[in-house]
Amino acid sequence: PQLVIHCVIASTCMSGLRRLLPLLVSCPVGAFIAPTTRCRPSSFSRRVACFRSFQMDGTSGTRPLDASVAIEPSSGKHDSSVIFLHGSGDSGDGIKQWVGGEQGPFAFEKTRVVFPSAHMRKYSMLGPHGVQRVWFDRVALGPQGAEDSVGMDAMSKLVKQLVYEEVGKGVPLSRIIVGGFSMGGAQSLHTVLADCIVNQEKVAGVFAMSTFIADDSVLPKRLEQYSKQGGSIPPILYCHGEADSMIDCSWGAASVEKLRKAGAEVDWRTYPGVDHDMCREELVGVREWILARLAAAESS
Repeated sequence: PQLVIHCVIASTCMSGLRRLLPLLVSCPVGAFIAPTTRCRPSSFSRRVACFRSFQMDGTSGTRPLDASVAIEPSSGKHDSSVIFLHGSGDSGDGIKQWVGGEQGPFAFEKTRVVFPSAHMRKYSMLGPHGVQRVWFDRVALGPQGAEDSVGMDAMSKLVKQLVYEEVGKGVPLSRIIVGGFSMGGAQSLHTVLADCIVNQEKVAGVFAMSTFIADDSVLPKRLEQYSKQGGSIPPILYCHGEADSMIDCSWGAASVEKLRKAGAEVDWRTYPGVDHDMCREELVGVREWILARLAAAESS
């Protein structure tokens, strides 16, 4: 009897395995990678669907961003907006909670703060089939890694869609600020500065936290050309923790020098003892800078 039972169990297991194997072969390895601690877990089917969407359009750069997460102004009406981009593997909801939500420094009386989420897309740092919620691709973490300028350009168009959605709600472009943390900071710099949203009217500024510009970045050269043509570059706030163990503070300092040499005005701030994180002092400082930029835009 025991032999019969063992045979039945073995047969059942093999039958189930035969049904499972085609799924394992057809699905990307990245679909099984657990999300980071700052990212809400996604179902298996949703990850596979996102990856297939990436395969169809190349960069996941044609679908609108999910911008449903926001901190609404306490007054109930807003006359200014901030677009805040999260770091790699995070989400709009994750970064909102990280900065304190409605009880944190990014709660304003008349300013709406939008926290969009990047698409799930190919991420080479996780291997040939790696998938993660990122703004663009990276082959290596560091200034020497080749920049995915094509992916950043494509994502810039989607971020700008959010900017102009705020304009459509009655907010002047000159009262909108774009910024972000880590990879979100790099994408923010690229979105605002790579072509400076070159209109007669520009955004009020851009902030970048704990990030860097690649050595082969197209950004400094584009900025330099724009500056030589007499264009005015929006003000930049650049913050970095001095104890950052993921993105070295020296990478940020080198990036600031590149921007300054290209003609940009950069407010460079560092925070002793802060790792790859955002301390309250830093967040309060960004808040005060945002309010100062909005006040300057109102008086101009």
